[in-house]
Amino acid sequence: MADPIRNLLDNARAQTTRGDFAGAISSYEQALLLGVRGDDRCTALTQLVSALVQVRRLDDATKRLAQVTSEFPDQSAVRVLFVDLARTMELQEFVHQFDYPFLLSIQAVSTAAAADYDDETVFGESAPPPPSVHTPLPIARVSEALAVKAHWGIDETEEWARGFDPSEITVGRSPSNDVVILDPRVSKLHAVFRKTADGWELSDVGSRNGTFVRNRRIVATDAPAGLMSGDLIVFGQTALFFLSPADLWSRVRRT
Repeated sequence: MADPIRNLLDNARAQTTRGDFAGAISSYEQALLLGVRGDDRCTALTQLVSALVQVRRLDDATKRLAQVTSEFPDQSAVRVLFVDLARTMELQEFVHQFDYPFLLSIQAVSTAAAADYDDETVFGESAPPPPSVHTPLPIARVSEALAVKAHWGIDETEEWARGFDPSEITVGRSPSNDVVILDPRVSKLHAVFRKTADGWELSDVGSRNGTFVRNRRIVATDAPAGLMSGDLIVFGQTALFFLSPADLWSRVRRT
């Protein structure tokens, strides 16, 4: 007997190839209703977001993006999707849909296997910083963008249960973090972003290898480092640019 979910996914891919995005949306939504799971579910959701953007159903695309980001926070395909959306959407559309900053990687940030979640953090020097944010980068090196946002879909009571104020956005190797970085030199809980009346700031929370902002190491006993769009941040061996939505859009478009 034919697998109805597999047939729907195959149809959706064929419809996307033909440019029939409305048909692909219908097929992906039916597959999701039937309970597609695992990697196929992640693929269905990410491709559904892309198809919704193509037909300019941007509010629906944002809702589905929230869903896939909540369910698969450590998947490279989701992080690549933010970059793809910046290339697809107009500036005003992108800024309207995303009102939070991003961390833009110039290399893949998912450098460890899922099995590394519970391993001990590797001790070592952080990677040397990459070129300045003002240095042009080839398109192949602009790979992933992570949303600096609390876990999509987690309510306030769940956030408090983790021991952090809901306004605090956690960074670390553990999948329970808001921003997940699978780097063996990143601690399970590494750092915390906060938005204040003066803007964004970043604190290290006792990570083994420290956090670097604008080439300066910060540790847990330091005052939070104030952030501006364009700042270079290094967690472990992962270098990221802290960017506003408008600056992410511009950066992606010029590489």
